[in-house]
Amino acid sequence: MSDRLTKLTPERVDARQAALYERIAGGSRAKVGLQLADAEGGLLGPWNAYLHAPEIGELLEPVGVALRDAVRLAPRLREIAILASARYHRAQFEWFAHERIARAVGLEDLYIARIHRGEDPAFEDPADAAVYAFAVELLETHEIGDSTWRTLCDQLAEQERVELVLLLGHYALVSMVLNVFQVPLPEGEAPPFE
Repeated sequence: MSDRLTKLTPERVDARQAALYERIAGGSRAKVGLQLADAEGGLLGPWNAYLHAPEIGELLEPVGVALRDAVRLAPRLREIAILASARYHRAQFEWFAHERIARAVGLEDLYIARIHRGEDPAFEDPADAAVYAFAVELLETHEIGDSTWRTLCDQLAEQERVELVLLLGHYALVSMVLNVFQVPLPEGEAPPFE
């Protein structure tokens, strides 16, 4: 996979791009433990694309932070939904990054492997199962049936349900950015999808 965008490093950006670069590289994402830049200082993931359109990147960057840090939706449930999105879109970098985050928030390897293969994870926890079923149905059909909705309502509060839909929409956009621009994985990492 090769990046279709010019890599913007700190020496190749204007003042507005530099401010966005610093927000991304030095913000709360750095605490997650993922590599955010390559050896030359180019941002990994969707963030190089955000630098190319800083007026929009400045708005999208805090949405990702808010969906991670300022929501009621539990981190485990958030990561189940993101992995479902990564699998559906076959977004290499999204899976690479969020597989690690999912483990860090306690999602077991068995479930991660089943999601990766597109199998029913057979979650024991009803909230895990409801979020996964909701995510898959929304991704595959672009709507939600009454039964899936009622099951989700039994598990999540209204605010959490709204956050889940916003999360899935955001990661659909991130997946498109990653896939269209063929954003590469960090050096030495194998693509999770063929």
